[in-house]
Amino acid sequence: AVSCGRNSGAAMSFFDSFDVDSIKKTATAAMSKIAGTEMDRKIAEATSNKPWGASTTMLQEIAQATFDFSQFQEIMAAVWRRINESGKNWRQVYKALSLLDYLIRNGSERVIDDARDHVYQIRTLNDFQYTEPGTGVDHGINVREKSRQLCELLN
Repeated sequence: AVSCGRNSGAAMSFFDSFDVDSIKKTATAAMSKIAGTEMDRKIAEATSNKPWGASTTMLQEIAQATFDFSQFQEIMAAVWRRINESGKNWRQVYKALSLLDYLIRNGSERVIDDARDHVYQIRTLNDFQYTEPGTGVDHGINVREKSRQLCELLN
């Protein structure tokens, strides 16, 4: 039985035997594997299928993170993943292109180099097609126009 009175020293020594920092690191690593890192969540939110754009604050945080090499790699991998989405996810593709545009203008110079290395991926979106079934609305035009603007910016 655990005593709650004056002899709580025994209980304290039991808890003192745990390496709390190690436990926190293990828990954080486990959560990252399940839910992704905080940056993964920010990028997912910035490039979501929701009909509104990312906040300027969030875009600034992502752009600032490109100056850290490991976060830069994580961010760019997520951007290229989103850019390769299919037609029905046109909004994610468009938002990924918009995020890339913001990062080119406000992030690390490595973003420009990486975007130039992937310009063929951006250029293929000049022919992006998606017409909403039922309404016939051409949502691909937004992606095509944004990809043309980015190709121009990178040349």
